[in-house]
Amino acid sequence: MWHPLTGETITLPPIHDIPVTCKCLLTHSSVAHPDCAVVLLDVTDPLMWFCRVNGEADRRRWGQHAYDIGDYFFPEEFRTPTTPTKNVIHDVAALGGKLYFRFTESDQHKMGVVDLDFPSDPGHPPTAVFDEFDVCAEFDLVPEGICAACIHLVESMGELLAICYYYVDFDPTNISSARIFKMEKTYDDEDEELVAWRPVDDVGDRAFLLTGTNMATWCYASTNNLRGNTFYFLAHLVSGHRDLCIYDVQKQTMEVVQVHDYEDMEIVRTMPYWINVPPC
Repeated sequence: MWHPLTGETITLPPIHDIPVTCKCLLTHSSVAHPDCAVVLLDVTDPLMWFCRVNGEADRRRWGQHAYDIGDYFFPEEFRTPTTPTKNVIHDVAALGGKLYFRFTESDQHKMGVVDLDFPSDPGHPPTAVFDEFDVCAEFDLVPEGICAACIHLVESMGELLAICYYYVDFDPTNISSARIFKMEKTYDDEDEELVAWRPVDDVGDRAFLLTGTNMATWCYASTNNLRGNTFYFLAHLVSGHRDLCIYDVQKQTMEVVQVHDYEDMEIVRTMPYWINVPPC
């Protein structure tokens, strides 16, 4: 593992035959945490790999897990031979050493949680245990009447937040509104545990930085020359990557800034991403 700012590297055990189309995340905000693990999620197939970052060699080995969170919904008339058949984990973030993700099963919105275990006994490989929660219908991340949305899960200050922005119809160039929600545990009338998403109207001195494939981060705005109570994201990526959107959570207003004026500039190989640079 390589830190792009400090140049620090951490040697991990060898791993083979992983696809290049992987999403990578850590289970804790700091690699110094004794239980921190690195997780690779295949974005095309329901497969994941995971390995502890620290500890003795007998606990620093890769585990692999093939999971099943249901079928990928797609109208049959639009299917092609390359259309996936199984759901994969897309909207995901780590909180308290566990992975939380959104998925849909039988048209019902659910939250899943993955708990990783790294036994000290070399004869027992690392394991991933999946659990799920129903989502309370009182609040929905996608309001009624909205056809399309981008939803990013991000851990911030010990909370799991969902940063959402919505499109008019299915037009990715026409953003209608945006919201932030916080995940809370609740119970129904039968004392079954549920997940509830509560709207958040004030995130203080925080700025959230969003990019493609549901990857997101956050920082203190005042120490990074950014605005507080905001989130930043690039508008419709196909149209030249020129528009940076800055959404104010309290005012519920959005400013669009043209990043460059080259009409034909396209980022072909690599999607844009954020690196938090500490202030000078």
